Amino acid sequence: MKKLIYTFVLITLSLCFFACAKTEPTVWLTDYQAALAQAKEEDKAVLLFFSGDSWDGMSTDAKERIYNTDKFLKAISKDFIAVNIDIDLKEANESEDEELSDEKVTKYMLAQEFAVQMMPDFFIVSSYGQVVQAITYNPDEQTDAKKVAKLYTKHAKRAKKLSQLAQQLETTEGFDRVKIINDIYDNTAQSHRFTIEDLGLEVCELDPENKSGYLGKFKLQQAYPQAMMSFSEGDLDTAVNSFLQLTDGDLLSKPEKQEAFYCAAYLYAMSGAEYINEAKANLQKAYDIDPKSEQSKEFLKMIEALDAELTEETTEDFIEENSAEQKDDN
Repeated sequence: MKKLIYTFVLITLSLCFFACAKTEPTVWLTDYQAALAQAKEEDKAVLLFFSGDSWDGMSTDAKERIYNTDKFLKAISKDFIAVNIDIDLKEANESEDEELSDEKVTKYMLAQEFAVQMMPDFFIVSSYGQVVQAITYNPDEQTDAKKVAKLYTKHAKRAKKLSQLAQQLETTEGFDRVKIINDIYDNTAQSHRFTIEDLGLEVCELDPENKSGYLGKFKLQQAYPQAMMSFSEGDLDTAVNSFLQLTDGDLLSKPEKQEAFYCAAYLYAMSGAEYINEAKANLQKAYDIDPKSEQSKEFLKMIEALDAELTEETTEDFIEENSAEQKDDN
């Protein structure tokens, strides 16, 4: 009888132990590289959280209401290794005489690498470091911890797929890499495809004759940094031609050609009222490629908006000129 009671106690304790272990919430790590390593080991994705606890009220609000709660952490623990990179603004503004520690420099470089624009900022990252999705904190909408957790867990499968593709790429050589790179590109967040620019360059080198049909896509992606560099230097013509030179021939698909013309229009529109007509012309070309596409509806709206802006600009110029003439007459 005593033996049976002893056995029962052991079983009960064991069940309690495993039940407790199963519901143990994850914790926030503070080392990104360690988080990636652990994610690889446990076949999980990484939830990367940039915060500014000492100076940003939204960061502390997000933690108190959602991200530090047991409900949220338990809900994501199956799929994610969570890492919080806290940026201290006082540290960032230290005088030049005071050297930043290696840890602080690492934090700032990581924030720059992920193009962090605001605090708090969240990224779902594969165990190989590719960005699957960027998620913005909205205190008005993100009120329930479990529902917020679903915003992240629904992307976990794609994060694991990206890790598998990256692992596959490590053991693949030659032209066979092109298809894998394309799959990595398609599964990477559009906002952060610039982080895999080197893979796009590789496609251009491996497939100069476009046997895969992916060359146009990656040529178009290469045009973005080239155009932005020229535009920042004040060379509008070179910036615009980075996109327009790709529209001749059959290298780009219809949606890609629309994207190229749209980008040219955007650069013209950003250059002032004197280039509004050029912006309209390129939007019209984008529309004409495929008038039935969803994007074409937006192009027409943009053309109308530019027309309105041009009319307003002309009216203001007319009023200004007449005011000047009246003053001269007086």
